[in-house]
Amino acid sequence: MVRTYFDSGVGESPGDSYTLYVHPDTGLVDAIRYTVSYGRDVPPGADLPETLFYYDDPVAVDGLTTATAFRGYGFTEEGTRGEFRNEAFTDTISFRRPFDRSRLEAPEGARFVPSPLD
Repeated sequence: MVRTYFDSGVGESPGDSYTLYVHPDTGLVDAIRYTVSYGRDVPPGADLPETLFYYDDPVAVDGLTTATAFRGYGFTEEGTRGEFRNEAFTDTISFRRPFDRSRLEAPEGARFVPSPLD
């Protein structure tokens, strides 16, 4: 699991947070849980709803593995998957620049935690 957030006063959306669920064997992001404050008139520290996306059907394109489908859900206060919200699919993916795979290496001291969503 990788969790990121921004301190108050940093960037356009300091209330945003992101939790990536990385598969320990494949190194692929299986799901992401996030809040979005950008474009909303919310006070600092407001309790924003979370969204959960599951990524499916990965393909390799120019050295980068990316999902070709996702399913979106709400995320409950109890820490479980909520109601279904949306889904999307693609069958054509291309990039303008070559991908540098070394950018995905885990930093020294990284810990891998099992997903609580399984």
